[in-house]
Amino acid sequence: MKKTIKTILALLILVFLSCEKTTELEDKIFDKLTAFWVNPTLKDKIWTFDRADGLKDNEYGFVFKPDQVFNERLSSGLCSNPPLSFVDIEGTWLRTDSLINITAVDWGGVVNYQWKIISIDNYKLALSKMSEEYQNELLSNYSENLLGYWISPVYSDAMITYSRANELKDNEYGFVLKPGNVFLERKNSGWCGTPPIIYGDFDGHWYQNDSILNIKVGYWGGKENYQWKIISIENDKLSISRCNRISK
Repeated sequence: MKKTIKTILALLILVFLSCEKTTELEDKIFDKLTAFWVNPTLKDKIWTFDRADGLKDNEYGFVFKPDQVFNERLSSGLCSNPPLSFVDIEGTWLRTDSLINITAVDWGGVVNYQWKIISIDNYKLALSKMSEEYQNELLSNYSENLLGYWISPVYSDAMITYSRANELKDNEYGFVLKPGNVFLERKNSGWCGTPPIIYGDFDGHWYQNDSILNIKVGYWGGKENYQWKIISIENDKLSISRCNRISK
C-alpha cells in the first residue's frame, strides 16, 4: 500500500514538473519570437530570417510585438520592378503550437498568413509559409457584421446564440469584436464559479478565417485560446459553436 502511494505521488510530481517545463518552453518561444526579423533567405521552401534591433529602410522585414501586434515592411504596390517603395502595414498575430496566424491590412486589402515555425533560437528564425489569402475589400460584409457588442447567451445543444447590443451589461457575460482585430471579454474574474460571481474585462485579439473565429484572450489564470465556428449571423443575432479552448 505504501509503495502504491509513493508511486502515485512520484507520478504526480513528474506531471507537475512536466507542466512547469511546458510553460517555461512556451514562454521562451514567445520571448524569442517577439523581435524584429530581417534579411530573408529562401532554401527548399524554408525562409530564414535574422534577428535585428529594427527594420531596415527599403527592405522586407517584420516584427512580432509582445501585445500580439504584427508589423510588416513590404512593397507598397503591385509593381515589382526597381526601384521599389516600401510601406509598413499593421495587423495581429496569434501562435498555436508551431503555427503562426497573421491578419494584416496591406495596399490591396486584408491579407491572412499562416506560417509554420521550423526552428528558432536567439539569432535565427526558420519558417515555411503555409498559406497566404487576400481579400480585395478592407472588410467583407461578413466581417463588418461581426463587429460590435454581443451579450445574453442562449444555449441550444452545442450552439450558443448572442444578441447584439450597444454596450456590455454589468455583472453579465459578453464580448466585443472591435475593428483592428481587438477583442474584449467580460467574464468571471476568478476561479470560483459559485455566486455571487465577480466579473472583469479581459483584453485580447481575434481573427477570422472563413467561418472560424480564432481568439486569444486573458483570463484570471493566464491566457486562453478559443476557436469558434460561426453558424449564422444576422443584424442582431450571432450563433456559434465552440470548437476548441486551450488555457495556459
